[in-house]
Amino acid sequence: MADILGEGAPAPDSANAETAPDRRRPGRLPDVSPGLLPLLRNPVAVEIPAEKAPDAGYTRDELDAAKGIAVGIFLAVPLWCLIALAIWWTVG
Repeated sequence: MADILGEGAPAPDSANAETAPDRRRPGRLPDVSPGLLPLLRNPVAVEIPAEKAPDAGYTRDELDAAKGIAVGIFLAVPLWCLIALAIWWTVG
């Protein structure tokens, strides 16, 4: 190490010291935009502007996800039946 510094000078103590272990949580992103830090640290503190706030009478429908799955099934089943029928006609 002293040869790297040149002139045979002894290495400073900080160069000999071991690096501190990484105390960040596993899976943490190495680079995060500074603009996102307040949002990531305290999402409740972010205020929604008045023009983008939902109406006073707005209520969230708890079955939105189930409705989307049901629509997907109703569209997918006939499509796959047509595909199976087309394969059956061409092969059989």
